[in-house]
Amino acid sequence: MKLSWMLLTMLVVVSCKESLIKSEYQQLKASKIVLHENFLVLNQNKVDINSKANNYKLIHFVPSFECSECAIANISQFNRLDSISKATGAFSLMVVFSPRADMAEHIIKLLNENSLSYNFPVYIDINNQFQKLNPGIPTSTILHTFLINNDGTPVFIGNPLANKKLFNLFTKKLNLKQSDL
Repeated sequence: MKLSWMLLTMLVVVSCKESLIKSEYQQLKASKIVLHENFLVLNQNKVDINSKANNYKLIHFVPSFECSECAIANISQFNRLDSISKATGAFSLMVVFSPRADMAEHIIKLLNENSLSYNFPVYIDINNQFQKLNPGIPTSTILHTFLINNDGTPVFIGNPLANKKLFNLFTKKLNLKQSDL
């Protein structure tokens, strides 16, 4: 009997979470992402966020409630996307951290200490202006990576590095050939 209640509870929790993710996905897809110019940019390869040179921007967002130290420990995974970006010019990569005010200095220090592990600019949103300008960004961390067009409309949602299927969908969206990768 106890096992039945546990299974039923787990089923309800999973179902609710799935429903929330679908709802947040739809909300993000219907929103326009606004970029501001008040980012502190780490790493010398600064990308002009208002540039129309690349039709798309792939944004990976690390909000204040997410483990920034964990994101920094895994930041090198985005080198693959940065290499594709530089080789094809099809998109530009933006990794955006929005740390809590009391953690900003610590996060900047960690990013600077780990700067040899990544080859792209990292944008620090000191005042959480990015999140304030974009209330449609979900709380579900699996939706914190998205590709936007020049109008700021999300055209692909999900981390292409998460699995092969997402990566293939991502490259298809950008009309990239296997030889480009």
